[in-house]
Amino acid sequence: MINIILCVKVVLSSIVYKNNNIVDKYMLNPFDLYALEQVLEIKRTTECKITCLCMGKEEIKEALVQCKAMGADDIILLSDKKFAGADTYATVYVLAQALKNLDYDIVVCGKQAVDGETGQVPYGLAARLNCICMGAISEIEVLEKNRVIVTQQKDNIKRKLACKLPIVMTYDDCTLKSPTINLMALKRAEKYQVTILKAQDLNLDTDKVGQQGSKTEVYSSTKPEYRKAEPILLQDEMEEMISKIYDILRIRKG
Repeated sequence: MINIILCVKVVLSSIVYKNNNIVDKYMLNPFDLYALEQVLEIKRTTECKITCLCMGKEEIKEALVQCKAMGADDIILLSDKKFAGADTYATVYVLAQALKNLDYDIVVCGKQAVDGETGQVPYGLAARLNCICMGAISEIEVLEKNRVIVTQQKDNIKRKLACKLPIVMTYDDCTLKSPTINLMALKRAEKYQVTILKAQDLNLDTDKVGQQGSKTEVYSSTKPEYRKAEPILLQDEMEEMISKIYDILRIRKG
């Protein structure tokens, strides 16, 4: 049995008004959704257990049900008010502590989250778990208990790589259509109880979580100024107008 842990993130998709209240709507991060589809393909041919691991507030449970409906075996949500305001560093710490309490052969991540786009979590996890991180994976060719052979596609170059387990790996793509979910599978998934773990369940150093444990420092923040440009009327010959447009753009670029 191969144990695969997929780290997923739920992101805000929209804000709607319901019964005169503002309601946040959530969805799975597209890069993570793509990664889920890829590991589910592995499950068709290899005996494995897929667990989705997510950090966030309890309101996102509804979005996580989609993972179960698509075929994930278990879902674990790390949710605690102490985690609020976490940057990448603090997030990696919490995820890594949770992983140390789980059986895993492969930890899979999407390339990045669409609401942050740092792409640092996989490499941070690999460092904390003391294992190799393999990025830009397009396909797992061989998966055995002690090793994996993958295809890596980076800078338009394909490489075949072999590595001992455990590893952290990322799928960099997110080109997928809306997943087709069986209605009966969705109904069954809605009855599934997501496992929720708090800070006290993970034996965490609370000084390293949330905003308090974050290393990111914002020194300044400015709001961009938008100026309404006056219209410019050009009535010269074509070559002269092109020359004037070039001069205008060059001046504005600075």
